[in-house]
Amino acid sequence: MVTLFEKLYRMIPDQELFELIPTGGVSGSLKNNYQAAQPYIFAKTGTMSNNHSLVGLIKTKSGKTYSFAFMNSNYLNKASEVRSEMEKVLLMVRDML
Repeated sequence: MVTLFEKLYRMIPDQELFELIPTGGVSGSLKNNYQAAQPYIFAKTGTMSNNHSLVGLIKTKSGKTYSFAFMNSNYLNKASEVRSEMEKVLLMVRDML
């Protein structure tokens, strides 16, 4: 999935690609999560029976864009708790890279 997003990023102009996929805090399945003054997550989600995945692109504060996959399997907590912890990690990635 990471390779697929890397290829999309290289083939489709940034603005066009970012309009096609859900944006954190702005649209689609990410509208209520990953909110920030400047959107930094552009990704697709997948949730099914205690499995939650997020695959897409992250824009860092340094201006770089990385593709990523975040996959959680067989968790015991609520999906909302898993998403909350994922957001903490992705914020650190955004700020540190």
